[in-house]
Amino acid sequence: MKPAIAVIDDDPQIVLSITESLSREGYEICGFTDPEKGKNEVLAAGIRIILLDLTFNNSSRQGMDLLREFVNNKNKIFIIVISGQADVKTVVDAMQVGAFDFIEKPLSIVHLKVTIKNLLERIQIEDAEQNSRNELLNRYPLISVSDKMKQVRALITRYAASAESVLITGESGTGKENAARHIHYLSARGRMKFIAVNTAAIPRDLMESQLFGHKKGSFTGAVNDHRGIFEEAQGGTVFLDEIGDMPKDAQVKLLRVLQEKIITPVGSSREVPINVRIIAATNQNINLLIKNGTFREDLFFRLNVLELFIPGLEERPDDIIPLAEFFLHEIDPKKNFSPEAKTFLQNSAYRGNVRELRNLVTRMALLTEHNLVSAAESSAAPDSKTPDSVFSFAQTMPYDQAKRRLEQMYIKKQIEKFSGNIARTAEALSVLPNNLSRKIRQLGI
Repeated sequence: MKPAIAVIDDDPQIVLSITESLSREGYEICGFTDPEKGKNEVLAAGIRIILLDLTFNNSSRQGMDLLREFVNNKNKIFIIVISGQADVKTVVDAMQVGAFDFIEKPLSIVHLKVTIKNLLERIQIEDAEQNSRNELLNRYPLISVSDKMKQVRALITRYAASAESVLITGESGTGKENAARHIHYLSARGRMKFIAVNTAAIPRDLMESQLFGHKKGSFTGAVNDHRGIFEEAQGGTVFLDEIGDMPKDAQVKLLRVLQEKIITPVGSSREVPINVRIIAATNQNINLLIKNGTFREDLFFRLNVLELFIPGLEERPDDIIPLAEFFLHEIDPKKNFSPEAKTFLQNSAYRGNVRELRNLVTRMALLTEHNLVSAAESSAAPDSKTPDSVFSFAQTMPYDQAKRRLEQMYIKKQIEKFSGNIARTAEALSVLPNNLSRKIRQLGI
């Protein structure tokens, strides 16, 4: 079914001509000669395509004012201006305000139909992109019931409208990457790539190659040319997590990217212009790192153009139950928490913040056979158990499931011991950082 269209013009003959012609094409169309009545009824009906005259001889309302009101409406409204006043200044002003197109009177119905067809194709593309963005945003939730998270959401919306770098700070597990994804998907770059990089998980000697690429033969193992992350993300966003762990020599190269918008692959003299937005994140005290000489102050100023702090769950307890219910329904929509389970969840401490809450809800959901999840299932939470009782609950599971649970608990404890630093955790466990990161993703930690 073709969409609804409204015509607002003070000439009844033009309104009649357009409505008859477009009705024959299958459009649902309504016409108004009174601009104020037309505006009110169009907004009430949720019509998104309007053919608008700019001059109303019998009204104090003028078309340019209406155009601004329609364009600034929270619903996405598309305006095709139809006017006998088509001097260069009027056309330019209308297009700058936000008109989709400008058609001069006397109207060519054929021209009008082609313009509407082009507009419908644009709307279809924009709606598809918006639906895709909404799906991605729902995949990376930022539950905001508390006042503090509402403030965070408001800043994210404002930052999305900018192209400046953002530095996100907050404790481990608060959802810094989700916040970065929201900034990206809500921005003009939202249709382009978002590439997340855990800088702490990249071996020091491979950092430049991973970020900026390399030429074949530039070092042992470089058997092919390799496009780095910044080239892969052209037009999009690079999210640099754990930026506080980036080696000093790589910090110099990143500073150049921010200043000059170019990169040089390892082993190459070719400078590659790049167009990416950089969002960085850390759970460390950057000012302390600067004072200790492990982080460049000039890089900090380049990254910290826009600052976003994500509070831990301890600072926003109102979000705990809404988050827990979201995670539970994601696992099994039929399940709900008992009042006792909600009390337990609300009163628990979450050193790992949202990530720890999610893991706890996952355990509770998987360990109950009923649709009502009680507080009893919370006894499987690793933080509340002694080693003997942990192995006791594991004895009731199949081998593969018990092995996975114990791996989750062991690795999570080790990561907490090193304050979320993957590189130091990997060194303590005698494994490569990349392998540890892969295991973390596999286990859903």
